[in-house]
Amino acid sequence: MEYKDPFEKEIITRTLSILDGYTGPYEDTLFLNLCVGLLIIRKECLYAKLPTEDISYAKWNIDPNRILLEEHKDKSVKTTLRHMRNAIAHNRVHFEN
Repeated sequence: MEYKDPFEKEIITRTLSILDGYTGPYEDTLFLNLCVGLLIIRKECLYAKLPTEDISYAKWNIDPNRILLEEHKDKSVKTTLRHMRNAIAHNRVHFEN
C-alpha cells in the first residue's frame, strides 16, 4: 500500500507509539479512540488501495477462523477492515475478557 504523503505514514507510526507506550487503566477506551484515527478517518483516503487478498496468519498475524462476518464469507483484508470500521463507527463492538 502506498501513502500520498509522509503524514499518512506518520499518523500510523505515532498511533502505534501511543498504544505501545500506554500503561494506564483505560486500554479499551484508548484502543477505540486510536481505531477512529486508523480505521474511520484514513479509510476515506486509502480504501481503494487496500489489498483484496484473503487474510492469512502468516502475513497478517490474524487467524482467519476468528473473523466472524455475519453476512459475508469474504475474509479479504479490504472487506474485514471495512467491517471493523463499521463496527466501531456504529458502536457494534463487544469486549470479552
